[in-house]
Amino acid sequence: MDIDVVPYTQVQWERNCQLAAAVLIVYEYLIHFGDEINYFWKQRWSLVKVLFLWSRYYSTVYNIGNAVATNNPLSGLYICADADPPDEHWIAYAPTAVLIIETIFLVLALNKAWEGYRDSARGKIIPRLTNESIFYFVPIFFIHLGNQIIWMVNKITINELVTGFSFAVPAILVNRLLISIRTYNPQPNYLTGSVQTQETIRFRRLPNIRRRNSTFSDTALQDGAEVTSFGEEMEGLRVNGP
Repeated sequence: MDIDVVPYTQVQWERNCQLAAAVLIVYEYLIHFGDEINYFWKQRWSLVKVLFLWSRYYSTVYNIGNAVATNNPLSGLYICADADPPDEHWIAYAPTAVLIIETIFLVLALNKAWEGYRDSARGKIIPRLTNESIFYFVPIFFIHLGNQIIWMVNKITINELVTGFSFAVPAILVNRLLISIRTYNPQPNYLTGSVQTQETIRFRRLPNIRRRNSTFSDTALQDGAEVTSFGEEMEGLRVNGP
């Protein structure tokens, strides 16, 4: 009697995919550990910080557990099992809810970007968040779409082929999104008292303005906000009094 090794091979595919997802999230954790220290651990405690750390560490531990743990530690002992009612397969529609929610989030982000563009008040952070929201949505959409198709086919040995990636990839992308926001709009470092920022100040001369006894050039921030020069402030005090 020949032994059918195809189911065993397909189960190994699932295990390998779980392992790949765990390796991916651990790799992402290591390459962004420095950013995590600078932009979160060194900052004051807040809801954003708590959510970031929870997402980062829970997802890492969870995906590693998926790769190495089993619900059948002993023969005949099952810790848990997924099951549907007879003649029904409701679990296949679980990714549908994720697809709907992610689509709503993308529409809201695009709507916000459109409002900013129409009002000419986009600044720089809204386009950046829009681009990253689109980048976030595309892989999430296709991963959960593939997951749903596999569950609809309902072959028990490959049902969870993409499940590991459906947990790991969203966690990676949302953590990167939060880190990206902090790098753009950094918070004060309460351990050192410094502020890390990528914004700079450029100096320019404002046209058609006469100065007397002014030795400093006018400055302007990158977003266009003008700052009165020291010489003009002294001139105003001399004319108007304190």
